Amino acid sequence: MAKSNKLGKFNWRVPTISSTLIEGEDAPVIYDMFGEDATKRFNGNKYLTVLNLVPAQEGNPAYVTGSNVFAAARLDTLARQNNMRVATLADLSHPQILAMVKDQFYSDTPALVAQSARDSRGQNAGILKHVVELAEEKMGTVKFPFMVTGFDVAPSEDKGYGLSITPRDDFTVVQDDRFSGNNCGKTFNEADELGLPKFENEGKRRFYARNNGLSGLYLGRNLSIDSDDDDLAVSGEYGRVVLVRGEADNAKILQEYIAKQNANLQELRGKLKTRYQSGLKEIESLAQRLGVK
Repeated sequence: MAKSNKLGKFNWRVPTISSTLIEGEDAPVIYDMFGEDATKRFNGNKYLTVLNLVPAQEGNPAYVTGSNVFAAARLDTLARQNNMRVATLADLSHPQILAMVKDQFYSDTPALVAQSARDSRGQNAGILKHVVELAEEKMGTVKFPFMVTGFDVAPSEDKGYGLSITPRDDFTVVQDDRFSGNNCGKTFNEADELGLPKFENEGKRRFYARNNGLSGLYLGRNLSIDSDDDDLAVSGEYGRVVLVRGEADNAKILQEYIAKQNANLQELRGKLKTRYQSGLKEIESLAQRLGVK
């Protein structure tokens, strides 16, 4: 009787995060949704409408370029309505995202970093004041520097950008000295669970920060973590927003991945069984020709 071959007890690498740039068939859908929202709700505010659609051509998929903190925050809120979200700093520390961004793009997170209550760039004054107020309301008192996440943007009469920050239910304040401008230029190789750098000498990546006021927070093309730009609305053609799956949908992705791996395993077992049986027949045939019982 043939011995059963049960394979599959390997050290399978299962993805813990599902991520994508805004590219492919749904890229125009996201672009149109964002553009319609920006036109109707924000009257086409130039500091928000920084995304550009590159149509599909010659086998290359359509994709969306452009990125700043305002667009990232608004996209984050819209994406969450479709079981997705814009990547956080922690998400951007995943190896597959680092590989996707390295030497090609920069990607903003939906986050703001406050170094002090005053900003050398007057345009930031209104938003900075509101961010500090929201952080104090959340924490009681705040210690600079700190980061805020979990917010949306809304139209505003503020003369700086014509936008304001509105907290969502997941509004969070993170106070950490690593955000300090005193650490600007320090090196690191790895990040912690928040995506913040674990500083070390001779690291291959760098951290950059302002010494006052407010700034965004993004992953640079050289995999640096950057919070040193005083212009909150700056955006470039190399900017690419990274989307990740929401937790519930990610569980579904994981189930689909496991099912696919099981199917591949069953296929492998079938092929091995066929080869095994074929080998037995060849051995039996050879034995008969040699007169071996």
